[in-house]
Amino acid sequence: MKALAQAKARFEAYGREMERHLQRLRYAWTQLGGPRPLTEQAVSALLAQPSQVALLDQIVYRFAKMQDALGRMLRWWLYLKGEPVESMSMIDMVNQAARLGLPIDEETWFKLRELRNVLAHEYEEEPASIAQVLNQIAAAQETLVRLFEAMKRDRIAPAP
Repeated sequence: MKALAQAKARFEAYGREMERHLQRLRYAWTQLGGPRPLTEQAVSALLAQPSQVALLDQIVYRFAKMQDALGRMLRWWLYLKGEPVESMSMIDMVNQAARLGLPIDEETWFKLRELRNVLAHEYEEEPASIAQVLNQIAAAQETLVRLFEAMKRDRIAPAP
């Protein structure tokens, strides 16, 4: 029983972390303003303003942190469902989550990870590339939010 309570506490802690990253990500998008999708010209104008560059950096950072937290949250969600996560790879967890009804699949998860890896290692300096990455983040953010909301809605109950 103690292990279950600890697992639920971890799940909830990662949920709160997700909420913080999401709140700050949404704030950064709001402060950035302007029409979407972002264009090369819009990004060029943003890059000329240090306060706007800080918002762009915040968007990239919060998206990456949100995805990392969501991956950890998914592990605990599955654990609370009675799944043997100790021996599962991340892709195994994604596939099992999909089988249990969460709105995620292997292809989508790989695309999300690929975007996150690009952000971590190759954040571009060219306005056209930055616009493309930011537009991908905006779309991917909604995927992460749907998965997060689905896990939150699901009232955690151990498998019978």
